[in-house]
Amino acid sequence: LDLDFIEQMYLGQNVEIRTAISKIGNRSFCVEQEAWQNSRCCTRGHVALVHFDAATQKSIPLPEDIRQRLHEHLIENA
Repeated sequence: LDLDFIEQMYLGQNVEIRTAISKIGNRSFCVEQEAWQNSRCCTRGHVALVHFDAATQKSIPLPEDIRQRLHEHLIENA
C-alpha cells in the first residue's frame, strides 16, 4: 500500500473517489485510487492485491472470469 497525501481535505464537503485497475498479473492485480475534493486531487493511492487461498496459505492464479471483470477497469500506461 502506497499513499500520497497531496492536499488537505475538509469535513462536510463532498469527496469523489476514482478507482481503476493499473495492472493484472497471474496471481495479483494493482488498484489505483484518488480522492478529489473541489476539483483537486487531494490523495492518491496504490495497492497490490494477491488472490489467496486461506486453506493452503498460498497465492493462487486469478480465475479467468475475475481477470475479465478486472480488465473492464484497466487503465493504460498506469
